[in-house]
Amino acid sequence: MTRNGRMAGRTSLGGRLLRALWLQLLFISLVAASSLMAARYVLENGLVRQALDLEAKHFIDARRADPAYPLPRTRNLEGYLGDSAPAWLQRLPYGLHKDVLDPRDGEWHPVYVAPADGQRLYLVYLTGSIDRLVLLFGLLPLTAVLLALYLVAWIGYRASHRAVSPVVALARQVTQRRAENLTRRFSDDHPDSEVGTLARALDGYAERIGELLERERQFTADASHELRTPITIIRGAAQLLAGDRALSPAAEQRAQMIQRAATDLGEMLDMLLVLARTPQTPGGRCDVNAVLRAEIERCQPLLHGRPVRLKLIEHSPLTVPAPRQAIAIVVGNLLRNAINYTETGDITVVVLERSVTITDTGPGIATEDLPHVFTRHFRGRGNSQAGSGIGLAIVARLCDRFGWQPRVEPAADGGVVASVRFFG
Repeated sequence: MTRNGRMAGRTSLGGRLLRALWLQLLFISLVAASSLMAARYVLENGLVRQALDLEAKHFIDARRADPAYPLPRTRNLEGYLGDSAPAWLQRLPYGLHKDVLDPRDGEWHPVYVAPADGQRLYLVYLTGSIDRLVLLFGLLPLTAVLLALYLVAWIGYRASHRAVSPVVALARQVTQRRAENLTRRFSDDHPDSEVGTLARALDGYAERIGELLERERQFTADASHELRTPITIIRGAAQLLAGDRALSPAAEQRAQMIQRAATDLGEMLDMLLVLARTPQTPGGRCDVNAVLRAEIERCQPLLHGRPVRLKLIEHSPLTVPAPRQAIAIVVGNLLRNAINYTETGDITVVVLERSVTITDTGPGIATEDLPHVFTRHFRGRGNSQAGSGIGLAIVARLCDRFGWQPRVEPAADGGVVASVRFFG
């Protein structure tokens, strides 16, 4: 639920609005930068070049008509012809030079050099460099426009955020609401807003879900409770039948199959009771060591006189915030699974600070079967002693319910290592 809540927060409507704002501002900035570069290009290759070129042609035509026509001397333009030009201009080739340092005042000016009847005409644009022109006539006005656009975008974002904030709040409430806590109504927090209609619809939907959950919980509890008695009778009768020496080997094998099936069904009913009656975060703590001792004693008759030793090694006391029945189902299934697949050798149960490990000396398990060991009815180690293949599936469901971590892997020298790591 927490991971889903974080995902919902990252993909919430408010988050999308904020991302849209940043994308809009980025787009505006890119357009502004492109416009500034275009303005610089136009000033450099268009306006300034064209103006100086026209000025040069005008002077050349005027000088041809009147040899005494004076060179340009204005506030913005200064002209030189031939050897009258200062040394810092005479080395320049023909064409427009964007930034030329004037040693007289230390300023940078655009300079245009053109041929004029066998001489060189120098036109110095005194207003400043092209970059300064871009700054004055491009960047500063564009900055003002950008600030206005940013302000408008921010105002639009704030208005949109205020408009959708009730939807965002409602979505956050829906994401954080647990299935076990559907009594509080969403419409209590949105009585008069436009989202109230949606909140009331969600309240109705939550009520229907709550009814279905309660009906399922009640059915699970009733069914598991009512089936316990006939399952106990079947198990007892099968046990007595299997002990009858008058039975043929085939009949004895069938009786044992009935007994194992009844045991599996009983475990399933126990699991259903735990899931139906136990909250996800129970109150007290369970002594796992004591549960293991009881389960080992309970499983001793299942060895059937086989040369198998069942050992318990307790390195540390272990208590877990969970009902005793849930712990008994998990470790009991792992123990019976090890017993079913071990014909000779040792079954070693080790209790550590936060985990229980059960190692057997059975036939082991193939690597390709490991991803399927917790699947219902999967039997990865084919053995006539094995049950119906639901034991590890029950373990997986209970571990998922309480947040534990089950694991099954091959042992280093044959057999299987099954473990459960407890958290909390």
